[in-house]
Amino acid sequence: MKRTIKSIAAIMVVLTLCLGLIAGCAATSIIGSWKLTAAKISDQEISVADLKEMGAVPDMTITFNEDGTAELVMDGTSNGVTNYTDSGNGVYNINGMDMKLEGGRLVMEYEAMGMDAALIFTK
Repeated sequence: MKRTIKSIAAIMVVLTLCLGLIAGCAATSIIGSWKLTAAKISDQEISVADLKEMGAVPDMTITFNEDGTAELVMDGTSNGVTNYTDSGNGVYNINGMDMKLEGGRLVMEYEAMGMDAALIFTK
């Protein structure tokens, strides 16, 4: 009986570690397409759906390729292909703008009208 409990506990630990590794890998890969899903202004996050009702935000997608190139598409129009750099620690730079992976989301912070703001993208 003790051996069975220890075996079950060991299996649970291994499964937990595997799930953590899978989740960690998904959250740290920049490669792929990221769609604008929210904006943050002065610590208040607003969904793209709410912003669209106000006419305040275009459809925006950024695609990062394995070859170090990226493409920004706004309202179906490409702004061209450019290079991006990996600054380390989940920070990427594209055309002078830093973007940071945080909790599976790609966040581009900037200042607008004297307030801290951010665009938030998800895969």
